[in-house]
Amino acid sequence: MGNDRQSRQSNTMEHTSYLFREYIMVNQTRQDTTADAKGQTLIIFALMLSVLMLCVGLVTDVGMAVVADQRTQNASDAAALAASDVLLGGGSVDDAEEAAFAIAAENGYVDGDEGITVTVNIPPESGPFAGQSNHAEVVITDQSHNYFFSIIGNTFIDVHSRAVSRTELGGGNYGIIALNPHDCRSFEIDGTAQIHISGGGIFVNSDCPTDAMYGEGVVTVDTAVNTVVGGWDTSGSANFSPTPTGGSQITDPLANLPVPTPPTNVQTCPDFSGSPGTTTLLPGRYNCAINPSGPWNVVFQPGDYHITGGVVADGGGNITFNAGVYTLGGVGITVTGSGRITVNNAMLYIESGEVELTGNGITSITAPETGVYAGIAIFQNRSSTTQVDMNGTALAGGWGTVYAAGAKVSIVGTSASSNMQFISDTFIMSGIPDLDLIFDSDITVGQQSPKLVE
Repeated sequence: MGNDRQSRQSNTMEHTSYLFREYIMVNQTRQDTTADAKGQTLIIFALMLSVLMLCVGLVTDVGMAVVADQRTQNASDAAALAASDVLLGGGSVDDAEEAAFAIAAENGYVDGDEGITVTVNIPPESGPFAGQSNHAEVVITDQSHNYFFSIIGNTFIDVHSRAVSRTELGGGNYGIIALNPHDCRSFEIDGTAQIHISGGGIFVNSDCPTDAMYGEGVVTVDTAVNTVVGGWDTSGSANFSPTPTGGSQITDPLANLPVPTPPTNVQTCPDFSGSPGTTTLLPGRYNCAINPSGPWNVVFQPGDYHITGGVVADGGGNITFNAGVYTLGGVGITVTGSGRITVNNAMLYIESGEVELTGNGITSITAPETGVYAGIAIFQNRSSTTQVDMNGTALAGGWGTVYAAGAKVSIVGTSASSNMQFISDTFIMSGIPDLDLIFDSDITVGQQSPKLVE
């Protein structure tokens, strides 16, 4: 029995020793495995960090290249437009190229400086507009500096931009056009006057750099567009909405409108010495003034007329011009006091004298809808510098263009008008008039301006 006990003890010790050796081996294996895993993790981390830094470098350098490319494109666009602007103004090709190089330099791109090249081609040498006059091509190349990629020898990324511009003729809708090319305050509004133009705006052709367009006082200009070639200025609480933008000078859009040929068949002048009543006149030439004394009603039958002495309405009656063309000499057209005129689809050509619509009566003028003078309500002799005066309730209703290329249009008092367009040398509003225009005309402003086409 003692031997059996000793045998069992010996077996137990051997088993325990075996288990201890197995534990040591397993534990050693685990340690070796853990060490291998840690080593692999470190390698993977290093690889991922390298990839991450590569991505950061790629994003940074490419992003800087994109910014540099946009800068060169903006510079080439501006330089091409500058060249076209010089050509538009009648400058030479050399002047246009010089302007393009100057604008490129202002934007930081000087030809030959630190790897930069600026090329100006007039006309373009490539693309769909190659060889076409009135086109300007600008090409700018530069190098974007790399920071991360420079460690592998790639120091720069080349950037390249190209722009082509030309002058284009566009049309604009303007309810008021001041044609004078140089006068300051060619357009002026002061007092508490207001101008509202629906579907159109104001065009000021003057290149006066300070105040070609001027507003003073508690005035409001609310239009679809305000364009001025020169500068603009306001004082007080004057407000131009929208803010005026620049434009290029235009020629008179009605320069080719012919002067009417008046009739020569002589008619007997009316007698207004008796009691006021109604008198009807037939088309033809009247070698006198139509100037009724008292509240006469004068009706012109449809047709063409030449009134050598002009027409005066001041006695409280009404003078009705029916469809036709009326050439008015002498005093032109004068409406004062309680005089009234009504123009039905007719055009008044002011051969001499003036346009004075300053009465308190209702004046309504509607232009012809067809024919050579479609849309023209009043046409003042282009050589006349006599001011066109409108106030009171003049032009309170009606439709048509008031055209006085050589004179100033002046609207004062409490005038209100729905006539859609005024085309004159200069234009002024003062007092408390409210000019409410709805643009409804085929007479638009053709204005050339530089445009990018590539």
